[in-house]
Amino acid sequence: MTPEAIAPVEHTHIAIVGAGPAGLAAAAEASRAGARVVVLDEQAVPGGQYMRRREPGSSAPPGRVRAEPQRLKERLLSELIIDRVEIRTETGVWGAFAGNVLALHTAGAVRFLRYERLVVAAGAYDRPMAFPGWTLPGVFTAGGAQALVKGYGTLPGRRVLLSGSGPFLLPVAEDLAQAGAQVVAVLEATHPARWWWELRHAWRHRDRIGEALHYLSALRRARVPVRLGHAVSAVRGDGRVEEAVITRVDDAWRPVMGSEETVAVDAVCVGFGFLPCTELTRLLGLEHRFDPLRGGWIPVHDTEMRTSAPEVFVAGETAGNGSAQVAVESGRLAGIAAARSLGHLSQEAAQARAGAVRPRYRKAREFADLMLSIFAPRPGIYAPVTDETVVCRCEEVTAGQLRRVVGTWRYDLPGVKGALRTGMGLCQGRICGRIIAGFLASELGYAEEEFGSFSVRPPLKPVPLGALAAMSFVEGGDEG
Repeated sequence: MTPEAIAPVEHTHIAIVGAGPAGLAAAAEASRAGARVVVLDEQAVPGGQYMRRREPGSSAPPGRVRAEPQRLKERLLSELIIDRVEIRTETGVWGAFAGNVLALHTAGAVRFLRYERLVVAAGAYDRPMAFPGWTLPGVFTAGGAQALVKGYGTLPGRRVLLSGSGPFLLPVAEDLAQAGAQVVAVLEATHPARWWWELRHAWRHRDRIGEALHYLSALRRARVPVRLGHAVSAVRGDGRVEEAVITRVDDAWRPVMGSEETVAVDAVCVGFGFLPCTELTRLLGLEHRFDPLRGGWIPVHDTEMRTSAPEVFVAGETAGNGSAQVAVESGRLAGIAAARSLGHLSQEAAQARAGAVRPRYRKAREFADLMLSIFAPRPGIYAPVTDETVVCRCEEVTAGQLRRVVGTWRYDLPGVKGALRTGMGLCQGRICGRIIAGFLASELGYAEEEFGSFSVRPPLKPVPLGALAAMSFVEGGDEG
């Protein structure tokens, strides 16, 4: 049965999934070239996490808003050719079908959209890490805590501890402190010696280093200690977070015995980088490769951001972790190439436009890769995991169960899924997939990519049964 047999199918030249920096930049370039563009995003307003502002209807008082993300958002929106771009917010993509058709859920109903070209700029989500107590209420990802503060003016707790690795911890800590939380400390697992060695290559990026120094100065003024070479090894509490165990870690991030200390907190925010959102690109059957530096499994793409399917392009974090600057420039490249492939730009005009973008993209990509290299997770991160530690929250599978299963047979992730139901819950493996693969790699001595990834099937995100039941069968279909 085809989508046309179920409901009318709309049509657009270029569909863009994601209204963050990459998606908006792609829409700006494609619409400027003359293409009709539909941008799809789950959030209530465009902008993505980086350019997030207070959600409409929030009763909380407005908080401090950083100028740079909002200036970027205003600039990208101003570049859109309005009569050629439609931005559909609160619209989720839950499926992809033959004939270049996306299945959407919006306003409580199911819709279908046929595209001639597709740009997947779906962003990324926080990389979770398992340790004793990480499933207690009061443990947040760093991105989740920032979304609460920026979107709703809500604190995750009053006494908050941040732990993880990477520059993202600094703005999150500043946001929390500005919103009134007592930030007990920021724990950075990476040792300073690695920073100084790697940063010798950063002389070309003095502006970005200055940005980090700004955050450090702000935290110093707020009297927030930043402790290098430390991490949370456990969280405890009766029904919710009440205290956290902090330890020094060695260069491999293994806890140093005898260095444990306990602090009273009511929230712990953990951030160890991000994982690219690739559920849609995997559902489309695109070729992927494992790139541990840029977040794991990412779609194979060329310099025009074109994937193994000629009609599909990727941009932003979906193409590999980077930065807002990388997202914008990769989105521009994807939008230019998609428009050119439809004949809206000549080869010469496309080359001229892309030629102006590529130097900015290369510079931003160079700095992003440098940061990713410095703060890449180390194998010792799984050392605190005990047999009782949950590794799959949805199905409540523990590390002990996982150890017993893989001790009897050599399993990849689909095999573990069949044996223990991991990845079958609401998150469909988004949370547990990399935890399990990384944990098994550290336990068995294999490379993480050898364990593969969980398969994906529609619906990619939950769709109400009522919306599916309300679909009316039609004669043929309307392709717009």
